[in-house]
Amino acid sequence: MPGTPPLTSVFRLYRTGDVDKVAKRNRRPVSCHTCRARKLKCDRKQPCRSCIDRGNGETCAFDASCAVKPRQEIELRLQQLEQTVREIPTNTTLLDVTRTSTSNSTPSRGGATASDFDVSPAASTVAPLAGTATAYCGATHWVASLDHIYEVRHALHSEKSPEMTPPTSQTPQSVLCSASLLQTGRAPPSHAITIEEVTRSFPSRDDTDKLLSIYFRSKFTAVPFIHVNQFQREYAAFWADPASTSFLWISILFSIIHIASIIAKFKGYEHMMSLPLRDPSFYIEKAEQCLVAGQYLLDGEYAVEALLIHAMGRNTASKDTNHVLWTVFGLVTRLAQRAGYHRDPNYLPRHISPFKAEMRRRVWFYVQAYDVLLSFQQGMPTTIHEAATDTDHPGNYEDDDFDEETLEMPPPRPLTDATPMLYCCNKSKLCRLLRKVVHHALSTQRPLYSNTLVLNEEIQQWKKDLPPCLRVRPIRTTSFSDNNYTIMHRTMLELAYRKTLCVLHRPYLTYGKDNREYDVSRAICVESALRMLDLHAEFDREIKPGGRLYEDQHMESSLALHDFMTAAMVICLDLNESRGDPLDREKKLDVLRAARDIWDTRAETSRDARRASIVLSAMLQRLTRQTPPATPARELPVEAPDQSGCEADKGSPGFQWNGTPAGHESSLANIPTYVTGTNASTAILIIHDLFGWTFPNLRLLADAYAAEVNATVYLPDFLGGETMPIELMLENRWAEIDMAGILERNSRQIREPEIFAFARALREKHAKVAAVGFCYGGWGVFRLAAREHEPPLVDCVVAGHPSRLTEADIDGAGVPIQILAPERDHVYTAELKAYTFQKLQAGGVVFDYQHFPGVGHGCLVRGDEKDPAGKKAMVRGKNAAVSWMKQHLH
Repeated sequence: MPGTPPLTSVFRLYRTGDVDKVAKRNRRPVSCHTCRARKLKCDRKQPCRSCIDRGNGETCAFDASCAVKPRQEIELRLQQLEQTVREIPTNTTLLDVTRTSTSNSTPSRGGATASDFDVSPAASTVAPLAGTATAYCGATHWVASLDHIYEVRHALHSEKSPEMTPPTSQTPQSVLCSASLLQTGRAPPSHAITIEEVTRSFPSRDDTDKLLSIYFRSKFTAVPFIHVNQFQREYAAFWADPASTSFLWISILFSIIHIASIIAKFKGYEHMMSLPLRDPSFYIEKAEQCLVAGQYLLDGEYAVEALLIHAMGRNTASKDTNHVLWTVFGLVTRLAQRAGYHRDPNYLPRHISPFKAEMRRRVWFYVQAYDVLLSFQQGMPTTIHEAATDTDHPGNYEDDDFDEETLEMPPPRPLTDATPMLYCCNKSKLCRLLRKVVHHALSTQRPLYSNTLVLNEEIQQWKKDLPPCLRVRPIRTTSFSDNNYTIMHRTMLELAYRKTLCVLHRPYLTYGKDNREYDVSRAICVESALRMLDLHAEFDREIKPGGRLYEDQHMESSLALHDFMTAAMVICLDLNESRGDPLDREKKLDVLRAARDIWDTRAETSRDARRASIVLSAMLQRLTRQTPPATPARELPVEAPDQSGCEADKGSPGFQWNGTPAGHESSLANIPTYVTGTNASTAILIIHDLFGWTFPNLRLLADAYAAEVNATVYLPDFLGGETMPIELMLENRWAEIDMAGILERNSRQIREPEIFAFARALREKHAKVAAVGFCYGGWGVFRLAAREHEPPLVDCVVAGHPSRLTEADIDGAGVPIQILAPERDHVYTAELKAYTFQKLQAGGVVFDYQHFPGVGHGCLVRGDEKDPAGKKAMVRGKNAAVSWMKQHLH
């Protein structure tokens, strides 16, 4: 059509009438749906050969006519899907989401590496809303990962899209803020609430007492910036003389009653305690009216606290993401900055009592926490910047430890005392790291990969410093004496930690897929996302009837739900971008299906849950079509369960390879040794795993090293003559093996001197020496690579899925090291992989990191040679080690 731009894939044009409509005769199509969509030649059989070859025989279909009306119905369903995802009103014309990108100058080629210029500026999306408004979604928003959903369109010809109906949930009134909240001026408005209205609006004194008791006993919900003892004294004064009480303090009281009413309704206290409660929204509206009457914008006492707890109360009532609340919290931030909360009281010109100083630190923690968490949720930059605040973290104090009369703060409680404030102290530290990560992710400039690794190291250090009492553990095995709020604190900290890692490393799921340097980031991101979804499933199970958290299900927040969706989209991206082990892929799909089912159960009451369910269903449909068939030859083994902390060398049960070793048994340094090869100047030492020196796979691998590297290869017995029950290990019968006893008899302290002595004996016989260690032997080669040896015991080492490895081993490495790391490894974890990468790089050690996607611990020496994926990993691992040793030995 003349004058029509070539944007028909973006804008759909419809005539307003049928006056000029040209009718076309229906012609029988010469191709089936699938061939027509893929532009393939179709033999017009039913099913056609092309569909049979692709495994789509059941969906092969022809139309007798063009069937315009069904096509329009399908388009309408797709529009409804996209409409729900983007929260667009049903009467708004839908535009496809347009990716916006910032133009970047091409980096100089002079010496630039992938580490210097790697990830493009933060990707974002702009979603049209009603009228001409648009909603910007930055890189931290899970919608920013939704580009792939639009590929559902290409499958519409051959698959029926699920029926889409408008969401039934509405935004509760208690979540919305009235315009009057921003209209307060130098004087209260003429219609401001009066003290008489205030006293009539409260429940009776007895009922209010009960509600306050409910609130302050709920340690997860009660905010510590309201000092309970001070508040109780002010509460008594209020009832004695309401007219003399500040409207801002009264607003705090109304907000507390609002939150307490929600808890009471959740827990059934309304009937148990005979509480004649109004709808909770009534109290939050009164809190807002008191804010306006108290002229909170004029920096009065309790202005920041009143607005903050008011916003938190509205957030408690919200089950969905709410950009209005994000705006209100932004107002809280500005109000707090104007009052100087962003500066530590020690640096302010006026004197502030120790009591007020500590309370201000508590307030600022909540201000910055909501600033970064809600900004992250909205995909927006934070209001607070690191360089503009120096307020210290709050201390680990109970309210009984200090009050208004305190002249000097006592020492904080120990880290073993799991108070609510201990959670706040550690959450405060993590929030500052998350803020750095958000700025890193949303930067309009190209972030350096070295900066990503520095941030990762800071996050890992936070995790190491986390007190044991706040470390997450399975809820069902948690001590019965642990409070539910402590369980939630552990869960929320773990979730925030994993979320921070996900956001930091997510760009590398799609960028530089051929660059092995980024494999560590990809592994950390996927592992963190899977852990978050595990927490989601566990939490959902425990808030159901009979679960540990059933009576406290009100503790679930929209912030946590957004995090779970972020994790789900990371797994979707990973599955879309990679083709790994079919069983590993199927496990990830099962995790996504479980997450989708959880969202389904909440879709009627939550708009976000409905969106999540629809999006995951669409992605699962797409990913399921991409799933490669599993190898039919034999079922791959699953990982053996951990026993008594002796998981180090289990991994998969393993397979014994075919072939006959070509070497012979001898002795060196008084240790029985398998020897193969005849090179007098070059030697390779293999430190075996717990399968021992007689395991045929290792002897066959030694023969390969001898031939391809041109070296004499030594495989000594470092189990002290103990013979491992290989048959039981191959059959996955770990429970019948005394692993604890084996590891105790072959501890590092016992075997390390033998390993060093053997290496010295090799060094005397050969000019060049390399060491290779798998699983249990991994720590051994790192110890041989230590800087402490003068002269060095070895010239280079290779560590394949190492176990029993410590950070001290990594820190001390000084010779060239190659790491062969499978994607799934419960021992050599993503965190330890990242630590290895960072420390070796920072220490100037020559190293090579090889990532093996889709395979697990033990794959390089115990994989199934009949499985194509397993065999590919083993061959690649052998070739990588051969190349590395040839480089450093010849």
